[in-house]
Amino acid sequence: MLSMGLLVTIADTIIVNVAIPTLQRELEASSSALQWIVDAYILVLAGLVLTMGSMADRFGRKRWMQIGLVILGLSNIFGAYSQNTEQLIAARALMGFGAAMIMPSTLSIIVDVFPREERARAIGIWAGIAAISVPLGLIIGGALLENFWWGSIFLFNVPIIAVSVIAGAFLISESRLDVPPKIDLIGVVLSVSALSILIYALIDAPSRGWLDPLTIGAFVVAFLIGGLFIVYELRSSHPMLDIKLFKNARLASGAGANALGSVAFIGFLFIFTQYLQFARGFSPLEAGLGLVPLVLGFFTGTVLAPRLMARLGTKVVAAGALTLVAVMLVGLSFVQTSTDYWLIGAVLSFLGLGLSHMFVASTDAMMAAVPEGNSGLGSAINNLTRQVGGAMGAAVLGSLLTSIYSNKVTSAVTELPGELAATARDNVSAAIQAAASLEREAGDALIDAAGIAFMDGFGVAMLTGAGAALAGALLLLRFMPARDLPSSR
Repeated sequence: MLSMGLLVTIADTIIVNVAIPTLQRELEASSSALQWIVDAYILVLAGLVLTMGSMADRFGRKRWMQIGLVILGLSNIFGAYSQNTEQLIAARALMGFGAAMIMPSTLSIIVDVFPREERARAIGIWAGIAAISVPLGLIIGGALLENFWWGSIFLFNVPIIAVSVIAGAFLISESRLDVPPKIDLIGVVLSVSALSILIYALIDAPSRGWLDPLTIGAFVVAFLIGGLFIVYELRSSHPMLDIKLFKNARLASGAGANALGSVAFIGFLFIFTQYLQFARGFSPLEAGLGLVPLVLGFFTGTVLAPRLMARLGTKVVAAGALTLVAVMLVGLSFVQTSTDYWLIGAVLSFLGLGLSHMFVASTDAMMAAVPEGNSGLGSAINNLTRQVGGAMGAAVLGSLLTSIYSNKVTSAVTELPGELAATARDNVSAAIQAAASLEREAGDALIDAAGIAFMDGFGVAMLTGAGAALAGALLLLRFMPARDLPSSR
Protein backbone atom coordinates (compact mmCIF):
# COMPACT_ATOMS: atom_id res chain seq x y z
CA MET A 1 0.00 0.00 0.00
CA LEU A 2 2.85 2.38 0.89
CA SER A 3 4.55 1.51 -2.39
CA MET A 4 1.35 2.29 -4.29
CA GLY A 5 1.42 5.79 -2.82
CA LEU A 6 4.96 6.18 -4.11
CA LEU A 7 4.01 4.73 -7.51
CA VAL A 8 1.32 7.35 -8.21
CA THR A 9 3.60 10.26 -7.27
CA ILE A 10 6.38 9.11 -9.62
CA ALA A 11 3.96 8.16 -12.40
CA ASP A 12 2.54 11.70 -12.24
CA THR A 13 6.07 13.00 -12.76
CA ILE A 14 6.68 10.86 -15.86
CA ILE A 15 3.36 10.38 -17.60
CA VAL A 16 2.82 13.97 -18.71
CA ASN A 17 6.02 13.89 -20.79
CA VAL A 18 4.52 11.49 -23.35
CA ALA A 19 1.54 13.81 -23.84
CA ILE A 20 3.50 16.95 -24.79
CA PRO A 21 2.76 16.79 -28.56
CA THR A 22 -0.92 16.08 -27.85
CA LEU A 23 -1.21 18.91 -25.33
CA GLN A 24 0.45 21.30 -27.77
CA ARG A 25 -2.15 20.38 -30.38
CA GLU A 26 -5.30 20.07 -28.24
CA LEU A 27 -4.75 23.01 -25.88
CA GLU A 28 -2.77 25.15 -28.36
CA ALA A 29 -0.08 25.38 -25.69
CA SER A 30 3.00 27.53 -26.23
CA SER A 31 6.51 26.18 -25.61
CA SER A 32 6.65 28.10 -22.33
CA ALA A 33 3.29 26.69 -21.20
CA LEU A 34 4.38 23.15 -22.08
CA GLN A 35 7.51 23.59 -20.00
CA TRP A 36 5.50 24.73 -17.00
CA ILE A 37 2.99 21.90 -17.38
CA VAL A 38 5.93 19.54 -16.85
CA ASP A 39 7.90 21.60 -14.33
CA ALA A 40 5.19 22.97 -12.01
CA TYR A 41 4.87 19.53 -10.42
CA ILE A 42 8.61 19.11 -9.87
CA LEU A 43 9.08 22.66 -8.58
CA VAL A 44 6.38 22.40 -5.90
CA LEU A 45 7.32 18.84 -4.92
CA ALA A 46 11.03 19.56 -4.46
CA GLY A 47 10.38 22.90 -2.79
CA LEU A 48 8.05 21.47 -0.16
CA VAL A 49 9.29 17.92 0.48
CA LEU A 50 11.62 18.86 3.35
CA THR A 51 8.91 20.88 5.10
CA MET A 52 6.30 18.17 4.56
CA GLY A 53 8.56 15.52 6.06
CA SER A 54 8.92 17.63 9.19
CA MET A 55 5.15 18.23 9.33
CA ALA A 56 4.49 14.48 9.00
CA ASP A 57 6.69 13.80 12.05
CA ARG A 58 4.68 16.37 13.99
CA PHE A 59 1.08 15.77 12.92
CA GLY A 60 1.17 12.04 12.13
CA ARG A 61 2.67 10.27 9.12
CA LYS A 62 -0.39 8.20 8.24
CA ARG A 63 -2.71 11.21 8.46
CA TRP A 64 -0.32 13.35 6.41
CA MET A 65 0.00 10.71 3.71
CA GLN A 66 -3.76 10.15 3.54
CA ILE A 67 -4.43 13.86 3.14
CA GLY A 68 -1.74 14.02 0.46
CA LEU A 69 -3.33 11.12 -1.43
CA VAL A 70 -6.72 12.86 -1.40
CA ILE A 71 -5.16 16.09 -2.69
CA LEU A 72 -3.29 14.18 -5.38
CA GLY A 73 -6.44 12.34 -6.49
CA LEU A 74 -8.57 15.48 -6.68
CA SER A 75 -5.86 17.42 -8.52
CA ASN A 76 -5.54 14.59 -11.06
CA ILE A 77 -9.28 14.87 -11.75
CA PHE A 78 -8.90 18.65 -12.02
CA GLY A 79 -6.01 18.15 -14.45
CA ALA A 80 -7.91 15.64 -16.58
CA TYR A 81 -10.78 18.07 -17.20
CA SER A 82 -8.75 21.28 -17.49
CA GLN A 83 -10.00 23.55 -20.28
CA ASN A 84 -6.79 25.48 -20.89
CA THR A 85 -3.08 25.50 -20.07
CA GLU A 86 -3.50 27.82 -17.08
CA GLN A 87 -5.86 25.37 -15.37
CA LEU A 88 -3.58 22.44 -16.17
CA ILE A 89 -0.52 24.21 -14.76
CA ALA A 90 -2.47 24.96 -11.57
CA ALA A 91 -3.53 21.31 -11.36
CA ARG A 92 0.08 20.17 -11.80
CA ALA A 93 1.18 22.47 -8.95
CA LEU A 94 -1.53 20.94 -6.71
CA MET A 95 -0.32 17.46 -7.70
CA GLY A 96 3.17 18.45 -6.58
CA PHE A 97 1.76 19.66 -3.24
CA GLY A 98 0.01 16.34 -2.65
CA ALA A 99 3.09 14.35 -3.73
CA ALA A 100 5.28 16.32 -1.29
CA MET A 101 3.00 15.15 1.54
CA ILE A 102 3.05 11.52 0.36
CA MET A 103 6.67 10.85 -0.54
CA PRO A 104 8.41 11.32 2.84
CA SER A 105 5.55 9.66 4.72
CA THR A 106 5.79 6.37 2.78
CA LEU A 107 9.42 5.74 3.69
CA SER A 108 9.13 7.01 7.27
CA ILE A 109 6.21 4.62 7.92
CA ILE A 110 8.35 1.74 6.62
CA VAL A 111 11.08 2.73 9.07
CA ASP A 112 8.53 2.85 11.88
CA VAL A 113 6.87 -0.48 11.02
CA PHE A 114 9.85 -2.70 10.15
CA PRO A 115 12.62 -3.59 12.62
CA ARG A 116 16.22 -2.77 11.65
CA GLU A 117 17.02 -6.31 10.46
CA GLU A 118 14.07 -6.35 8.02
CA ARG A 119 14.22 -2.75 6.90
CA ALA A 120 16.64 -3.22 3.99
CA ARG A 121 14.29 -5.76 2.38
CA ALA A 122 11.29 -3.44 2.83
CA ILE A 123 13.24 -0.52 1.38
CA GLY A 124 14.20 -2.77 -1.53
CA ILE A 125 10.54 -3.42 -2.35
CA TRP A 126 9.82 0.30 -1.98
CA ALA A 127 12.69 1.14 -4.35
CA GLY A 128 11.56 -1.54 -6.81
CA ILE A 129 8.10 0.01 -7.05
CA ALA A 130 9.76 3.39 -7.62
CA ALA A 131 11.71 1.87 -10.52
CA ILE A 132 8.72 0.31 -12.24
CA SER A 133 6.82 3.60 -11.98
CA VAL A 134 8.99 5.17 -14.70
CA PRO A 135 8.38 2.77 -17.60
CA LEU A 136 4.86 2.13 -16.30
CA GLY A 137 4.11 5.82 -16.71
CA LEU A 138 5.48 5.79 -20.25
CA ILE A 139 3.71 2.56 -21.24
CA ILE A 140 0.32 3.45 -19.76
CA GLY A 141 0.56 7.04 -20.96
CA GLY A 142 1.36 5.92 -24.50
CA ALA A 143 -1.45 3.33 -24.51
CA LEU A 144 -4.03 5.80 -23.17
CA LEU A 145 -3.09 8.48 -25.68
CA GLU A 146 -3.45 6.00 -28.52
CA ASN A 147 -7.00 5.11 -27.45
CA PHE A 148 -8.48 8.00 -25.42
CA TRP A 149 -8.30 11.78 -24.97
CA TRP A 150 -5.32 13.43 -23.31
CA GLY A 151 -7.03 13.84 -19.92
CA SER A 152 -7.14 10.06 -19.47
CA ILE A 153 -3.45 10.03 -18.52
CA PHE A 154 -4.35 11.73 -15.24
CA LEU A 155 -7.38 9.57 -14.45
CA PHE A 156 -5.57 6.22 -14.36
CA ASN A 157 -4.04 7.20 -11.00
CA VAL A 158 -7.38 7.93 -9.37
CA PRO A 159 -8.55 4.31 -8.72
CA ILE A 160 -5.09 3.42 -7.32
CA ILE A 161 -5.26 6.42 -5.00
CA ALA A 162 -8.78 5.51 -3.86
CA VAL A 163 -7.71 1.94 -3.01
CA SER A 164 -4.61 3.25 -1.19
CA VAL A 165 -6.66 5.64 0.94
CA ILE A 166 -9.21 2.97 1.92
CA ALA A 167 -6.59 0.28 2.56
CA GLY A 168 -4.39 2.69 4.50
CA ALA A 169 -7.21 3.56 6.86
CA PHE A 170 -7.30 -0.07 8.06
CA LEU A 171 -3.76 -1.41 7.50
CA ILE A 172 -1.46 1.40 8.65
CA SER A 173 -1.02 2.52 12.23
CA GLU A 174 -0.40 6.14 13.12
CA SER A 175 3.04 7.34 14.23
CA ARG A 176 4.50 10.73 15.11
CA LEU A 177 7.04 12.40 17.37
CA ASP A 178 6.23 11.74 21.04
CA VAL A 179 6.87 15.37 21.95
CA PRO A 180 6.33 17.49 18.83
CA PRO A 181 8.47 20.65 18.80
CA LYS A 182 7.18 24.10 17.94
CA ILE A 183 6.61 24.73 14.25
CA ASP A 184 9.70 26.42 12.81
CA LEU A 185 7.94 28.98 10.61
CA ILE A 186 11.10 30.89 9.72
CA GLY A 187 12.85 27.64 8.82
CA VAL A 188 9.89 26.65 6.65
CA VAL A 189 9.93 29.94 4.74
CA LEU A 190 13.71 29.87 4.23
CA SER A 191 13.84 26.23 3.14
CA VAL A 192 10.90 26.49 0.73
CA SER A 193 12.32 29.70 -0.76
CA ALA A 194 15.84 28.32 -1.20
CA LEU A 195 14.75 24.99 -2.66
CA SER A 196 12.11 26.48 -4.96
CA ILE A 197 14.53 29.06 -6.40
CA LEU A 198 17.25 26.40 -6.81
CA ILE A 199 14.95 23.98 -8.65
CA TYR A 200 13.60 26.85 -10.79
CA ALA A 201 17.15 27.81 -11.75
CA LEU A 202 18.01 24.21 -12.68
CA ILE A 203 14.83 23.87 -14.75
CA ASP A 204 15.20 27.23 -16.50
CA ALA A 205 18.97 27.20 -17.12
CA PRO A 206 19.01 24.90 -20.20
CA SER A 207 16.58 27.11 -22.16
CA ARG A 208 17.71 30.50 -20.85
CA GLY A 209 21.44 29.74 -20.74
CA TRP A 210 23.69 28.83 -17.80
CA LEU A 211 25.54 32.17 -18.01
CA ASP A 212 22.41 34.30 -18.36
CA PRO A 213 22.35 36.99 -15.61
CA LEU A 214 18.92 35.82 -14.38
CA THR A 215 20.14 32.21 -14.14
CA ILE A 216 23.28 33.17 -12.25
CA GLY A 217 21.26 35.50 -10.02
CA ALA A 218 18.77 32.75 -9.20
CA PHE A 219 21.55 30.37 -8.17
CA VAL A 220 23.22 33.06 -6.05
CA VAL A 221 19.94 33.94 -4.30
CA ALA A 222 19.15 30.25 -3.70
CA PHE A 223 22.54 29.61 -2.09
CA LEU A 224 22.36 32.80 -0.01
CA ILE A 225 18.93 31.89 1.35
CA GLY A 226 20.16 28.31 1.88
CA GLY A 227 23.07 29.68 3.89
CA LEU A 228 20.68 31.77 6.00
CA PHE A 229 18.58 28.65 6.57
CA ILE A 230 21.61 26.71 7.85
CA VAL A 231 22.71 29.52 10.15
CA TYR A 232 19.19 29.96 11.53
CA GLU A 233 18.66 26.24 12.07
CA LEU A 234 21.96 25.95 13.94
CA ARG A 235 20.86 28.70 16.33
CA SER A 236 17.18 27.72 16.64
CA SER A 237 15.90 26.05 19.81
CA HIS A 238 13.37 24.10 17.71
CA PRO A 239 14.94 23.59 14.26
CA MET A 240 12.92 22.05 11.46
CA LEU A 241 16.12 20.36 10.27
CA ASP A 242 18.80 19.60 12.83
CA ILE A 243 21.92 20.44 10.80
CA LYS A 244 24.03 18.55 13.36
CA LEU A 245 22.57 15.32 12.00
CA PHE A 246 24.94 15.73 9.06
CA LYS A 247 27.88 15.19 11.40
CA ASN A 248 26.93 11.53 11.02
CA ALA A 249 29.14 10.50 8.10
CA ARG A 250 26.69 7.81 6.95
CA LEU A 251 23.92 10.38 6.54
CA ALA A 252 26.13 13.00 4.88
CA SER A 253 27.92 10.66 2.48
CA GLY A 254 24.72 8.70 1.77
CA ALA A 255 22.91 11.94 0.87
CA GLY A 256 25.76 13.00 -1.41
CA ALA A 257 25.91 9.63 -3.14
CA ASN A 258 22.11 9.60 -3.47
CA ALA A 259 22.21 12.97 -5.22
CA LEU A 260 25.07 11.99 -7.55
CA GLY A 261 23.40 8.68 -8.35
CA SER A 262 20.22 10.57 -9.23
CA VAL A 263 22.20 12.91 -11.48
CA ALA A 264 23.36 9.84 -13.40
CA PHE A 265 19.99 8.02 -13.38
CA ILE A 266 17.57 10.83 -14.23
CA GLY A 267 20.03 12.40 -16.65
CA PHE A 268 20.39 9.03 -18.39
CA LEU A 269 16.62 8.49 -18.45
CA PHE A 270 15.97 11.96 -19.87
CA ILE A 271 18.49 11.42 -22.69
CA PHE A 272 17.83 7.73 -23.36
CA THR A 273 14.07 8.13 -23.90
CA GLN A 274 14.93 10.73 -26.55
CA TYR A 275 17.35 8.27 -28.14
CA LEU A 276 14.64 5.61 -28.35
CA GLN A 277 12.02 7.95 -29.79
CA PHE A 278 14.05 10.33 -31.96
CA ALA A 279 17.07 8.29 -33.03
CA ARG A 280 15.39 4.89 -33.32
CA GLY A 281 11.85 6.03 -34.11
CA PHE A 282 10.09 4.31 -31.17
CA SER A 283 6.60 5.43 -30.19
CA PRO A 284 6.07 6.49 -26.53
CA LEU A 285 4.59 3.06 -25.84
CA GLU A 286 7.54 1.29 -27.48
CA ALA A 287 9.96 3.52 -25.58
CA GLY A 288 8.36 2.43 -22.30
CA LEU A 289 8.64 -1.21 -23.32
CA GLY A 290 12.24 -0.58 -24.31
CA LEU A 291 13.05 0.19 -20.67
CA VAL A 292 11.74 -3.15 -19.40
CA PRO A 293 15.29 -4.67 -19.14
CA LEU A 294 16.23 -1.77 -16.85
CA VAL A 295 13.26 -2.54 -14.60
CA LEU A 296 14.00 -6.28 -14.54
CA GLY A 297 17.56 -5.54 -13.48
CA PHE A 298 16.28 -3.12 -10.86
CA PHE A 299 13.88 -5.67 -9.39
CA THR A 300 16.59 -8.33 -9.30
CA GLY A 301 18.77 -5.90 -7.40
CA THR A 302 16.10 -5.16 -4.80
CA VAL A 303 16.16 -8.88 -3.91
CA LEU A 304 19.94 -9.23 -3.91
CA ALA A 305 20.88 -5.91 -2.28
CA PRO A 306 19.72 -6.69 1.30
CA ARG A 307 21.62 -10.02 1.24
CA LEU A 308 24.80 -8.40 -0.06
CA MET A 309 24.51 -5.58 2.47
CA ALA A 310 24.24 -8.11 5.31
CA ARG A 311 27.37 -9.86 4.06
CA LEU A 312 29.57 -7.02 2.76
CA GLY A 313 28.19 -3.90 4.42
CA THR A 314 26.40 -0.84 3.08
CA LYS A 315 29.53 1.03 2.07
CA VAL A 316 30.94 -1.69 -0.20
CA VAL A 317 27.59 -2.44 -1.82
CA ALA A 318 26.71 1.21 -2.51
CA ALA A 319 30.17 2.12 -3.84
CA GLY A 320 30.36 -1.04 -5.96
CA ALA A 321 26.88 -0.35 -7.34
CA LEU A 322 27.78 3.19 -8.39
CA THR A 323 30.94 1.87 -10.04
CA LEU A 324 28.82 -0.62 -12.01
CA VAL A 325 26.48 2.22 -13.03
CA ALA A 326 29.47 4.23 -14.26
CA VAL A 327 30.80 1.30 -16.32
CA MET A 328 27.40 0.66 -17.92
CA LEU A 329 26.96 4.33 -18.83
CA VAL A 330 30.40 4.33 -20.43
CA GLY A 331 29.24 1.31 -22.44
CA LEU A 332 26.10 3.16 -23.53
CA SER A 333 28.21 6.10 -24.72
CA PHE A 334 29.33 3.89 -27.64
CA VAL A 335 25.77 3.04 -28.73
CA GLN A 336 24.69 4.06 -32.24
CA THR A 337 21.32 4.09 -33.99
CA SER A 338 22.19 0.77 -35.64
CA THR A 339 23.25 -1.01 -32.42
CA ASP A 340 21.32 -4.25 -31.89
CA TYR A 341 18.71 -3.75 -29.20
CA TRP A 342 19.52 -7.06 -27.47
CA LEU A 343 22.95 -5.65 -26.67
CA ILE A 344 21.45 -2.41 -25.35
CA GLY A 345 18.95 -4.42 -23.31
CA ALA A 346 21.77 -6.42 -21.69
CA VAL A 347 23.53 -3.19 -20.66
CA LEU A 348 20.25 -1.76 -19.34
CA SER A 349 19.68 -4.81 -17.16
CA PHE A 350 23.10 -4.41 -15.49
CA LEU A 351 22.49 -0.67 -15.18
CA GLY A 352 19.24 -1.39 -13.35
CA LEU A 353 21.07 -3.87 -11.13
CA GLY A 354 23.60 -1.22 -10.13
CA LEU A 355 21.01 1.50 -9.61
CA SER A 356 18.85 -0.67 -7.35
CA HIS A 357 21.80 -1.65 -5.15
CA MET A 358 22.85 2.00 -4.91
CA PHE A 359 19.41 3.37 -3.97
CA VAL A 360 18.62 0.58 -1.49
CA ALA A 361 22.01 0.83 0.22
CA SER A 362 22.19 4.64 0.36
CA THR A 363 18.58 4.95 1.56
CA ASP A 364 19.12 2.33 4.26
CA ALA A 365 22.29 4.09 5.43
CA MET A 366 20.59 7.48 5.60
CA MET A 367 17.51 6.23 7.43
CA ALA A 368 19.66 4.29 9.93
CA ALA A 369 21.57 7.49 10.69
CA VAL A 370 18.46 9.53 11.55
CA PRO A 371 16.74 9.17 14.94
CA GLU A 372 13.60 7.09 14.44
CA GLY A 373 11.45 9.86 15.88
CA ASN A 374 12.54 12.00 12.93
CA SER A 375 12.05 9.37 10.24
CA GLY A 376 9.71 11.65 8.29
CA LEU A 377 12.44 14.26 8.07
CA GLY A 378 14.99 11.58 7.19
CA SER A 379 12.75 10.36 4.39
CA ALA A 380 12.35 13.94 3.20
CA ILE A 381 16.14 14.36 3.06
CA ASN A 382 16.34 11.14 1.03
CA ASN A 383 13.66 12.34 -1.41
CA LEU A 384 15.09 15.86 -1.55
CA THR A 385 18.56 14.67 -2.56
CA ARG A 386 16.97 12.56 -5.30
CA GLN A 387 14.82 15.43 -6.57
CA VAL A 388 17.66 17.96 -6.62
CA GLY A 389 20.07 15.43 -8.14
CA GLY A 390 17.48 14.41 -10.72
CA ALA A 391 16.74 18.01 -11.69
CA MET A 392 20.46 18.68 -12.00
CA GLY A 393 20.98 15.53 -14.08
CA ALA A 394 18.24 16.41 -16.57
CA ALA A 395 19.42 20.03 -16.75
CA VAL A 396 23.15 19.42 -17.12
CA LEU A 397 23.04 16.35 -19.37
CA GLY A 398 20.19 17.86 -21.38
CA SER A 399 22.16 21.08 -21.86
CA LEU A 400 25.23 19.13 -22.98
CA LEU A 401 23.19 17.18 -25.50
CA THR A 402 21.50 20.31 -26.86
CA SER A 403 24.72 22.30 -27.07
CA ILE A 404 26.71 19.58 -28.84
CA TYR A 405 23.81 18.78 -31.17
CA SER A 406 23.35 22.43 -32.12
CA ASN A 407 27.05 22.94 -32.84
CA LYS A 408 27.43 19.72 -34.83
CA VAL A 409 24.33 20.18 -36.99
CA THR A 410 24.99 23.83 -37.86
CA SER A 411 26.99 23.04 -41.01
CA ALA A 412 24.09 20.95 -42.36
CA VAL A 413 21.51 23.75 -42.05
CA THR A 414 23.48 26.75 -43.34
CA GLU A 415 21.67 26.73 -46.70
CA LEU A 416 18.18 26.45 -45.19
CA PRO A 417 15.91 29.48 -44.71
CA GLY A 418 16.59 31.29 -41.43
CA GLU A 419 13.52 30.14 -39.48
CA LEU A 420 13.81 26.57 -40.74
CA ALA A 421 17.52 26.46 -39.89
CA ALA A 422 16.86 27.73 -36.36
CA THR A 423 14.17 25.09 -35.89
CA ALA A 424 16.45 22.29 -37.10
CA ARG A 425 19.23 23.44 -34.77
CA ASP A 426 16.91 23.30 -31.74
CA ASN A 427 16.61 19.51 -31.45
CA VAL A 428 16.67 16.34 -33.54
CA SER A 429 12.88 15.98 -33.53
CA ALA A 430 12.50 19.48 -35.01
CA ALA A 431 15.14 18.64 -37.62
CA ILE A 432 13.21 15.54 -38.68
CA GLN A 433 10.04 17.62 -39.03
CA ALA A 434 11.94 20.28 -41.00
CA ALA A 435 13.34 17.61 -43.32
CA ALA A 436 9.81 16.64 -44.32
CA SER A 437 9.37 20.05 -45.98
CA LEU A 438 12.52 19.67 -48.10
CA GLU A 439 13.22 17.78 -51.29
CA ARG A 440 14.00 14.11 -50.73
CA GLU A 441 17.78 14.33 -51.15
CA ALA A 442 18.13 17.44 -48.98
CA GLY A 443 15.73 16.04 -46.37
CA ASP A 444 17.63 12.76 -46.13
CA ALA A 445 20.91 14.63 -45.75
CA LEU A 446 19.47 16.75 -42.92
CA ILE A 447 18.11 13.68 -41.11
CA ASP A 448 21.49 11.93 -41.39
CA ALA A 449 23.37 14.99 -40.12
CA ALA A 450 20.89 15.48 -37.25
CA GLY A 451 21.20 11.82 -36.26
CA ILE A 452 25.01 11.99 -36.17
CA ALA A 453 24.94 15.24 -34.19
CA PHE A 454 22.45 13.79 -31.71
CA MET A 455 24.53 10.66 -31.14
CA ASP A 456 27.67 12.77 -30.56
CA GLY A 457 25.83 14.66 -27.84
CA PHE A 458 24.34 11.43 -26.50
CA GLY A 459 27.80 9.91 -26.03
CA VAL A 460 29.14 12.91 -24.12
CA ALA A 461 26.02 13.03 -21.93
CA MET A 462 26.41 9.34 -21.03
CA LEU A 463 30.07 9.88 -20.11
CA THR A 464 29.10 12.83 -17.93
CA GLY A 465 26.53 10.68 -16.12
CA ALA A 466 29.23 8.03 -15.65
CA GLY A 467 31.46 10.68 -14.09
CA ALA A 468 28.74 11.63 -11.60
CA ALA A 469 28.24 7.97 -10.61
CA LEU A 470 31.98 7.44 -10.18
CA ALA A 471 32.22 10.59 -8.05
CA GLY A 472 29.50 9.14 -5.82
CA ALA A 473 31.42 5.88 -5.46
CA LEU A 474 34.61 7.72 -4.48
CA LEU A 475 32.65 9.85 -1.99
CA LEU A 476 31.34 6.71 -0.28
CA LEU A 477 34.72 5.00 -0.20
CA ARG A 478 36.33 8.08 1.32
CA PHE A 479 33.75 9.16 3.88
CA MET A 480 31.17 6.46 4.67
CA PRO A 481 31.96 4.30 7.73
CA ALA A 482 31.75 0.55 7.18
CA ARG A 483 29.17 0.09 9.95
CA ASP A 484 26.21 2.00 11.37
CA LEU A 485 27.16 4.91 13.61
CA PRO A 486 25.08 5.48 16.73
CA SER A 487 22.45 8.19 16.52
CA SER A 488 20.25 9.56 19.23
CA ARG A 489 17.06 7.49 19.36
